[in-house]
Amino acid sequence: MNRIDPTAIARQVATFGLDRSEPELAALAQHAMRLGVLPAIVSLLTDRSAPEVARERAVARISAAIVALPAAPLVDVA
Repeated sequence: MNRIDPTAIARQVATFGLDRSEPELAALAQHAMRLGVLPAIVSLLTDRSAPEVARERAVARISAAIVALPAAPLVDVA
């Protein structure tokens, strides 16, 4: 079982970059979509042709939005 930790994923992107974080980014995007968080920004995150800086900012915005939700504990995903 995997856990989605938006803050850890944002930290990973900051440390290792987008290319080395694609599986985690896909999981973050899927989780955000299930929660209904910022669909337009999630779309930008999943667009590999988007500028890298825009995708990095999307990670930060999505992570912050998920963490700010009232019930935002770490979530088990299959």
